[in-house]
Amino acid sequence: MVKESELYESFDNIADIYDETRAIPDRILKEFYEKLIKKGINLNNSIILDGGIGTGRTILPLLEYDIKLIGLDISIEMLKISRNKYSVSKNTKKLTLILGDITNIPFKECSFDIVVLIQVLHLIKNWKEAINEVMRVLKPNGILIMGGSTSPALASKVTKKYIKLSSKFGIGEKFKSKFLNLLYLLNKSRYTRNLVKPILESYDPEFYLNNLTISMEKDEIIWTENIKTYDVFKRLNNRYHTFQWEIPIKKHKKIMFILKKWIDDKKNQVTSQEKILRRFSITIAHFGEIHENK
Repeated sequence: MVKESELYESFDNIADIYDETRAIPDRILKEFYEKLIKKGINLNNSIILDGGIGTGRTILPLLEYDIKLIGLDISIEMLKISRNKYSVSKNTKKLTLILGDITNIPFKECSFDIVVLIQVLHLIKNWKEAINEVMRVLKPNGILIMGGSTSPALASKVTKKYIKLSSKFGIGEKFKSKFLNLLYLLNKSRYTRNLVKPILESYDPEFYLNNLTISMEKDEIIWTENIKTYDVFKRLNNRYHTFQWEIPIKKHKKIMFILKKWIDDKKNQVTSQEKILRRFSITIAHFGEIHENK
């Protein structure tokens, strides 16, 4: 896991290209918020916290509703871009941007009807603190909405090869994955469930959260896009993706050297452009009238 100080600096460094590398089509974002409405979530007249708003890439359709939106983020450069992006918008009065940490939300208890976390929890070392803070600032019967889509480059053949190559330097991650799969299996048995539950709650945010809610529902939006192989290679080479930040620079350079040879090898049939499948995941956590932090 990347250290908190390194995370701030890393996001500041990629703020200028963040929207480009993690673009989500406007129609997908519009469909996302429309899905929430169809599921009975009342966005209008709501006070909403976006905990990790970044450059504001996902909020434009949300500002069409009658809401008050607080955007919180740890990166001052990301917030500058978000502020500039919406400075001339007619909906500016609906949006307030604050520099802050989701693990220490600067608002009192029961301040928000809805909290939105888009591609946030997996980046946070102390994600339990973040979840507990979200519960603290949510009103009774408040709703946590998690979701988002990763960079389109992550769905490409080239990135999958990079990840496969990098796994050679991450034996610990392989062991962790196999260990968690075993725990999930043991969790299905009533004889071992109580033994593995505390361990799973320490590793899996969604598993932890599921035990704090009255209900959770999942959905997703799927679509296809075209992406250029050279663009993917360039983004990987510049370490634009958060999963790369934990790979030492020397090992990264070695991976890129091998990856370039793999791309150039005609037998691997790497084309100049690839059609990829993208997904926008949605998780909706409903809390009861009274919720207590763990």
